[in-house]
Amino acid sequence: SIKPNILKKFLRYVVSKTASKIIFVSNDLASKEAFENKNTYIVHNALENSFLQIASKYEYKFLYDEKFIVTMICSLKEYKGVPEFITIASNLVSQSHISFRLILNAEQSEINNYFENKNIPSNIEIFSKQKDLEPFYSKSSLVLNLSRVDQWVETFGLTIIEAMAYGIPVIVPPVGGPIEIVSEGKDGFLISSYETDTVSKKILELSQNKDLCMDLSNNARKKVLEFSEDKFLEKIEKVVSE
Repeated sequence: SIKPNILKKFLRYVVSKTASKIIFVSNDLASKEAFENKNTYIVHNALENSFLQIASKYEYKFLYDEKFIVTMICSLKEYKGVPEFITIASNLVSQSHISFRLILNAEQSEINNYFENKNIPSNIEIFSKQKDLEPFYSKSSLVLNLSRVDQWVETFGLTIIEAMAYGIPVIVPPVGGPIEIVSEGKDGFLISSYETDTVSKKILELSQNKDLCMDLSNNARKKVLEFSEDKFLEKIEKVVSE
């Protein structure tokens, strides 16, 4: 995603001439950006122990104030799936027990300008840049990542493991780094953001199935331990020592 392309070529040239070991944050990225005759390692991103400790204090409750709350945290970019999020919310506006929260990494003025001439369904709350996401994660029933599969392939997806640390099931793209985090039907689901009807149906299904959500939640908490700070440090130390 480095632009312009000439800058990326220059940086790759520097790496090819100077690096003895190369670390990628996912197998997907390693396959796309491979270097010949270089020792390559995969070290997934991780959550700090302090974050995991805070997240572990919260019990996943499925419904919050009788609402199934669907959350997405992203930049104010169309390729991050903002229009798709609006469409999905519109599809489910008749479902009074489902509400949507969109937290954007943008100032309120930017948000106002972007949505000025757009119809926003009544079941969405939109928030500007937040310093503390704990209040949002701690009251989410489901977290979405709707990055467009042909415009922005996630190399990893930090918000995915942050959500899973709180025991929140996720719906993520079926490409890139997310497929190395989420196991289909076990701790979340892999669905393209372009399949808005499929995502909408899955949200409705989950909102009506507490047992399934609780199973997904328990599995998510177990899975996220693979992305702990301790595991990360072990892998880095191994790379350095070899």
